[in-house]
Amino acid sequence: MRIKNMLLLASLVLGSQIGTVAAKSAVWKVSDGDNSEQVLYLGGTIHVLSEKDYPLPPAFEKAYEAAQTLVFETDIAAVEDPAFQIKMLEILTYQDGQKLSENLSEETLSQLNAFLEERGIPVANFERFTPVGLSLTLTVLELQRLGLGVTGGVDQFFSQRAQHDGKAAEGLETIEEQLGFIQSLEQADPDSIVQSTMNDAAGLNELWAGMLDAWRTGDMESLEELALEPMEREFPKVADLLIDNRNQAWLKEIPAMMADDDIEFILVGALHMVGEQGLVNQLRKTGYTVEQLK
Repeated sequence: MRIKNMLLLASLVLGSQIGTVAAKSAVWKVSDGDNSEQVLYLGGTIHVLSEKDYPLPPAFEKAYEAAQTLVFETDIAAVEDPAFQIKMLEILTYQDGQKLSENLSEETLSQLNAFLEERGIPVANFERFTPVGLSLTLTVLELQRLGLGVTGGVDQFFSQRAQHDGKAAEGLETIEEQLGFIQSLEQADPDSIVQSTMNDAAGLNELWAGMLDAWRTGDMESLEELALEPMEREFPKVADLLIDNRNQAWLKEIPAMMADDDIEFILVGALHMVGEQGLVNQLRKTGYTVEQLK
């Protein structure tokens, strides 16, 4: 998903390049224990990157070359369509005349005013935004303020490659489901969403670099500690909706992919790989052989 914070953490937006000799990667080869010829590849992606983050770790290229079909979270081309962007903007802004200031406590609103004043942005600019819409927008602005230029991420990169190379592309979820997940974020407490975003802004540069290092080197334990565990503590319901529940739904698709003639390369957000409920651990528990690539 292309959202942030819990949002930055949920979609794991990262960026900056780190070179490591013989490092592991966020790519796994999955094979059927009873039939080693039945394989697919699983890649943990970053949905937003900087230009300097390319080239990607070699394991991504290895899996791409081996695959005939790429499987993304959803239809990447449809996400880029202006119609989708309009629908998402409608979800992230109040459509019934409500105002942001009416839905935040006086304490949070005072902190937000100070936060925006420091950055030269009038709070009135965000009155139509929901707390989630504000969080997303502030995060993008903060990344730009820190000079962390953002471009399309791993998913978009390989979607364009597949189209150019004539490889098949599929989505695990519909566009409507993606929009539904964005709407579900509004279940979180408005004050907690906004305060978390402002608090994270103070250490965003270090957090960004730390998560990227963990991703590029395939350090899943660090990635879990830096990104997944904070989301589970602060927003457990959101973590269930965005991570655990979707993992369980996707796992049901694996046997059919494993049984067909094509080799698939499944590319989904990196946080879906880590933790007890992560795809990697769940596939191993199911009996598949899962090898982390270098």
